[in-house]
Amino acid sequence: MLMRKDKLKADDIVGMLGNGTTFEGVLKFSGTVRIDGVFTGEVDADGVVIIGDTAKVNAQIHADTIIIHGEMHGEVHADKSLQLKAGGKLFGNVKTSSLVIENGVIFDGHCQMVREERRPLSAVEPLPQVSGNS
Repeated sequence: MLMRKDKLKADDIVGMLGNGTTFEGVLKFSGTVRIDGVFTGEVDADGVVIIGDTAKVNAQIHADTIIIHGEMHGEVHADKSLQLKAGGKLFGNVKTSSLVIENGVIFDGHCQMVREERRPLSAVEPLPQVSGNS
């Protein structure tokens, strides 16, 4: 199972976009989310974002830790660490305090090394309440 490579258990993952699925929008979460499908948009995470082998992502991502196995286009800000795994592709700019690049990675962009930051997850607007008296 791929999660062992990333030292994660199935219980650690709070969400997943599976292979063959497509999503466009904004993801805000705490915990770990794995993307194996096609994602376009923005990610704001207090946790870990894993971009799987089959993923094609075009987004702005801000998370504690970002692990890229697949293809990523866009801006990446990893407060704790960014890991580019063998076979991964990153086309875009990076801001992180720790960068690991394995052999076989394609990285086309700029990297800015910064001190590790702790930041609060931006507030998520509540959904409108639905009245039962319709």
